[in-house]
Amino acid sequence: MPDGDEALSSAPESTEGLPTGRKIVLFVDGTGNAFSTQESNIWRLYEALDRTQTDQIAYYIKGVGTAGWRPWAILDGATGIGVPGNVRTLYRFLCWNWRPSDQIYIFGFSRGAFTARTLAALIASEGFVPAEIDDTPVSHKQMQRYAMAAWRNYRSKTIPWTQSLPTIWIARAVRDIVVRVLGGLRKDLSYAELRSCMGAERRDVRIAFIGLFDTVEAFGVPIEELRGAIDWAIWPISFRNRVLSDKVRRARHALSLDDERATFQPIRFDRSKEVDPARIVEVWFSGVHSDVGGGYPDGTLSYVPLVWMTEQLGSELRFQPGQIERFCAYQSPLGPMHDSRSGPAVLYRYSPRVIGDGEQDGGPPVVDHSVVERMQRGCDNYAPIMLPANAKVLMPSGEVVAMTDRPQRAALRFSKAAHHAEAAGTAAAIEAVSTMPAPNQEMAEQACDTVFWRRVAYFALLWLLGAIVAWPLIAESLEKQAFVGRPWLSAISNGISSVIASAATMLAAIVPSYLTPWLNAARTHPLTTMLIVLGAIAAWRAGSFLRDRIQERARLAWNRPGRNVADPGRSGVLLRIARFVRKSAAVRSIYWFVTTLVFPGLFLLLIACVALVWAGRGYFNWQAGAGRLCRSESFASPSIPATPITEAVSARRGFDIKSLCWSTGLAVEKGLKYRIWISIREPWFDRTIMSGVGGFQISDVRHLAALPMLRNYGANWFQPVLRIGSQSSTELPLVALNGMAADRLPRTAPDGTARPIHVEDIDHVPAELGNALKQLGWFNPIPLSALPAAREIWKQQDFAETMVAEFVAPDSGELFLYVNDAVQIFPIGKPFELFYDNNSGSADIQVQRLPLPPPPQ
Repeated sequence: MPDGDEALSSAPESTEGLPTGRKIVLFVDGTGNAFSTQESNIWRLYEALDRTQTDQIAYYIKGVGTAGWRPWAILDGATGIGVPGNVRTLYRFLCWNWRPSDQIYIFGFSRGAFTARTLAALIASEGFVPAEIDDTPVSHKQMQRYAMAAWRNYRSKTIPWTQSLPTIWIARAVRDIVVRVLGGLRKDLSYAELRSCMGAERRDVRIAFIGLFDTVEAFGVPIEELRGAIDWAIWPISFRNRVLSDKVRRARHALSLDDERATFQPIRFDRSKEVDPARIVEVWFSGVHSDVGGGYPDGTLSYVPLVWMTEQLGSELRFQPGQIERFCAYQSPLGPMHDSRSGPAVLYRYSPRVIGDGEQDGGPPVVDHSVVERMQRGCDNYAPIMLPANAKVLMPSGEVVAMTDRPQRAALRFSKAAHHAEAAGTAAAIEAVSTMPAPNQEMAEQACDTVFWRRVAYFALLWLLGAIVAWPLIAESLEKQAFVGRPWLSAISNGISSVIASAATMLAAIVPSYLTPWLNAARTHPLTTMLIVLGAIAAWRAGSFLRDRIQERARLAWNRPGRNVADPGRSGVLLRIARFVRKSAAVRSIYWFVTTLVFPGLFLLLIACVALVWAGRGYFNWQAGAGRLCRSESFASPSIPATPITEAVSARRGFDIKSLCWSTGLAVEKGLKYRIWISIREPWFDRTIMSGVGGFQISDVRHLAALPMLRNYGANWFQPVLRIGSQSSTELPLVALNGMAADRLPRTAPDGTARPIHVEDIDHVPAELGNALKQLGWFNPIPLSALPAAREIWKQQDFAETMVAEFVAPDSGELFLYVNDAVQIFPIGKPFELFYDNNSGSADIQVQRLPLPPPPQ
């Protein structure tokens, strides 16, 4: 960046030597911004541009998340998946309309700025595909395919195979094969042939100007640490164009100082190898993301960077009369500044912006003079939290001075600019900068220490809100763990539940039905619910309190003359802890290791497991649908067909719960109603877990880990499931007519004690059974020699032994039964029934077709 006695040119000194053709101006708006919703600086520039003559061609594209179909708009706004499509849309427009003498100007805000920079890189890399080949215009369909080919070639250069895992380049190789085959069938030109049809002028395209407002990443992810994993293994989404191509003549970038969302961290240019410091200019402005790019109704602050951007253009573009003057009249460095994390946005991860001052960032940051004016003259005690002391200030004249260099600031008061300040309207800026004191380093550090604790409060709030969302599922287990050995807590909770029961019943009649699970959980577990809700409120209030403390300490760090409110004082214990964590190289190394390697690695492992489970279940379901799992009795003995059901009929043999798909030998007819009786003959065991006829619910580690392999997600463990036809996909989990649900383990005895879950959980296990169980493998059932003792223990637990259920047959065919258990979905060396092999037990089955009701008398 230039020294204090140098200046950053606000506009080109001369337009000589520039092409004299048309000026094609592209405008790319930010997320959720469009002419019909939120007025951004991009829309204001587009509206102000003089489009009455043919020498200026303007093309405006709405931001992502503005589609007419609301579900797509929400998805697009959250993830930014529409950005590549916008890049190609703009690229095709230029390919159709560009002429060799034309100049290109691109403006973008937020993800639109990301789009603009990607478009510029695409043009610099690939040029423009031809709109005519051998004097024959290409069709719109051909242009779409050729633009896509240019896009693929550009992406292969920016993300080579060395910077991605095999999942990406293998998928690309498969895609390229498919593209070549389809292209051959359509007789399209290959991309190499297409390049040979491009003249030299279309290969070497120059861009006159890029104007950006606060570039941020295009693709949103729920957890920022996942970005690297997705980028390397699934879909390259990170920005790869930080080095501006030398085919871009000038770039201007307005940045926000005060946005506090991790997802909205700015993407700056890499200027480490930049020869001309005036080619790329990045200036920081007061306010959050949309205070810089526009979008708020009370947006006078956003006109400040807008006016700066128009000054950078000089006379290169022609605007409608009076529009620039209107922008200047509306701008106010003291205008209202907004909170980037207000309302629902509090769920965005808290992370004030890091303002780099290294070689890549072009040295110390440059802030606009309006920032210092607001710090010195504003009535909101404004002070940027992360602004470094070595920052520089861009004055209205284009001169850059050190923000805290006393000799430079003193010289500024006696410069020529100061003598003409009244005429130029820059007196306020000169006065503010020349009286700006140096920051108090200790108080600045305390502000950063407080930022650390606000991050802690944010994560506490996030976890507690997550607990509230999952409360109907986790309330009972959490309360049991919390109340173990504390009967007085259970008594208090039960008393509160009795007091609020009537009020909760009345409230249930008013609130929407989808809130009923939370209301029931709160009524049943009032004490733990109260603690969780109060904890969330406390975390939210702590965040608000710390926000104010951060602002107070930042203000004291940049203390204005005559406003010394308090002595900085010494850091307390909590602040010293925060500073140790922030400054510790060991802690930073551990944090880097966990967030860069461990967390993304675990995420990739999870993705791989999900893919394997999906593939394995697909293979299992295919085998089941092909009739290879459910074998009819008539398949083995064609002379014995399935018995049609009229009156109550018993199955020819007992239901063995080891069976992956047990044939009843009975047939049903589509559309008719049937009743089924299941009566346990021999007690049911899942290895050593005892079960009644309705199955069980359990939340131990083993069964939670096996949930992805659970055969039917709509049924509980060991719940009987009905299947009709050996090749059918119809399955009906059976539910008892009396509403008897699956047992929640551990079951509770009448005296309030917990019943045993496993046969070995009883107080006195018979010696023969105990010895047998010690040698029992994970996939082995209870040995035959030990089963009598295990059955006696089962009979003492008072399990439900009979289930009566009804169903309407959705298809015609033979009835099959199985108990819902895990299936070995990776049958490599092991059969599908691996987890069924450790089951023990049987049942008698009886089915009856229900008669029609009698006619009225």
